[in-house]
Amino acid sequence: MGRGDIPLTAPGRLQAERLGARLASILPACPVFASPLLRTRMTAQALTASGFPEPAFLPDLMELDFGAWEGRLAEEVEREDPAAYALWRAVDAAFAFPDGEALAGAARRMRGALEEAWKGEGDAVVVAHGGVLRLGVCELLGLPWSAAPRLRFDFASVTRLERHAGREVLALLNDTAHLVETRP
Repeated sequence: MGRGDIPLTAPGRLQAERLGARLASILPACPVFASPLLRTRMTAQALTASGFPEPAFLPDLMELDFGAWEGRLAEEVEREDPAAYALWRAVDAAFAFPDGEALAGAARRMRGALEEAWKGEGDAVVVAHGGVLRLGVCELLGLPWSAAPRLRFDFASVTRLERHAGREVLALLNDTAHLVETRP
């Protein structure tokens, strides 16, 4: 979806409500930081409805700027520019989307945004996008960017990072238990 400023769908709104209820059950009403794009603003507002404070919107949490690739299918891009596509899939540090953002710049801004959210004492909630979350988590954990495509972030999922002895630790990745439909 990139930087397209689209609203949540009806299923997306339901997922955001369930996310709010889940986070309210496991976290205190801690600060919320969100991307200013509409779909993340709507998700953050669902958290507010679950008792969290009004979110702070950080532009650095925005999704990757796919530039000329925005809104295009991966297969189409691969067919038209296989060399650039291969660099992107390899998460090559030198790659930049045509007329868009460089991966190195995106990783730096996301790391800065996550560190900004983490400045306070205790927990914080970050509502962002899969592309930049992959890069940001790799940055914080000291993983190579090539690991980013192997990290999965479903819509309205919960990933938890903790600090132990001054080091970031991945405590939970892509948890969607709150989204599972229950049957009577």
